[in-house]
Formats: sequence, C-alpha cells, structure tokens
Amino acid sequence: INSTATPIVTIPAYGETFQTGNPMFRWTDFRSPEYKSDQRRSVWLGVSRAEPPNYEWEINWDMYVGDPSIDQVTIGKAPDGNGVDKLNDGRYVFVVLYSERRRFGDLRINRQSATNRPFIIKR
Repeated sequence: INSTATPIVTIPAYGETFQTGNPMFRWTDFRSPEYKSDQRRSVWLGVSRAEPPNYEWEINWDMYVGDPSIDQVTIGKAPDGNGVDKLNDGRYVFVVLYSERRRFGDLRINRQSATNRPFIIKR
C-alpha cells in the first residue's frame, strides 16, 4: 500500500522568501503510481511555523479538500482555509499531503504521500 512517489511543489522554491504575509503556493495534482480509479482521494495542505533551534510543529493555517481538483492556494484567500488570514514574519514549512483510500470489508486502507517545503516571510 506504500506510495513510491511524492507530490511536487513548484512554489515556493526551497527556502524562498516571500515579501507578503499572503503567499501563494502551487503544486502538481498528484496520484501515486499505485493509485486505482476506485480509490477516493483527498489533500491536506498545511503551514507550520518552523523557528530554530527546536523547529516545533505549530500549525498556523491548514485546509482539507476531499476529491481535490486544486493545485494552488493563497493564504487568506482560500474560503475553506482554517487559521490565520496573514502570516507574520518568520520561518515556515508548507506541507502537501495526498491520501488515497479504499475499503477492504470493514477496513479502510489509506496510502499517504507528502512533500514539505521550507520558506520565509520577511516584509
């Protein structure tokens, strides 16, 4: 059930600095090589604060989309987004996590594929 691939994030570039608290993120729509047409898909998008030295996980914004058809989102502009409307200056990580699932009797089998990308907000 493991995925042999991960989503590709095109924006932000690794370590990119945004000069706005409302960055736009872009990625390629993802289906793992193991995906079958009878499986259900979803995507979870998240932005966590990631300050040294501990880089503790602190979700600032997230969004869940069942049966996704999106490949970009802007903080503060996504109607289904949860959390802050604008990011403060600092270090962050953007996460794209796709899930593909199917039923096997009473069990639900889930495959997840994720990519994260560090970025900076500095205005």
